[in-house]
Amino acid sequence: TGGYERPLIAAATALALPIRRIHPSHARAFARAKAKLAKTDRIDAAVLAALAAFTADEPVPPLPGPGQRALTELMTRLTQLKDQRQAEQCRAERSESPIVRRSIAASLALLDDQIAEISAALDATIAADTVLARTATLLRTCKGVGPETCRALLAFLPELGSLNRRTVAALVGV
Repeated sequence: TGGYERPLIAAATALALPIRRIHPSHARAFARAKAKLAKTDRIDAAVLAALAAFTADEPVPPLPGPGQRALTELMTRLTQLKDQRQAEQCRAERSESPIVRRSIAASLALLDDQIAEISAALDATIAADTVLARTATLLRTCKGVGPETCRALLAFLPELGSLNRRTVAALVGV
C-alpha cells in the first residue's frame, strides 16, 4: 500500500489489536486458489476474512520497530535518489544544449548532496541502534559485503539473524 498502512498498524498495535501485514500477491494467490477471480469490495472482504482464518494459527512476525522503519525509509530514499542520478547522467550524455547541460549539472550536484546526506543518516541510524550496529559489523566480515550491501540487507531483510539460512533463502527467492 506504499506506506498508507502505517497509521493503521500503529493504531492497532497501540490498542493491542491483532494485526498482520499480508503481501498483496499472497492475498491474490489465495483468492485464485479459492476460485475467486472477480474483484469487488464484498468478494475481497470475504477472501481476506478467509485468509485471516486460514493463517490464524501461524505465528505473527514481529512488526518493525521505529529504528527499522526509519532505516527502511532512508534506504528507499537513497535508492530513489541514485535512480534519479543515473537518469540525469544518461540525459547529460545525450544533451547538446549548453542550457540543458547546466541544468543537468545543477541537478546532479543537488542529487550528490542529498545522496551524501541520506547516506550519513543511514550510517547514523545503524550506529545508534545496538542490534543493527552489531549485525552490520557481522555482515561486514563477510567477503564481498561492503557498506552499501550491508545497508540494503539491514533495511530490506530485517529477518536476517533470526531465521535459518534456508528460510532466508526462500524469503529472498533463491
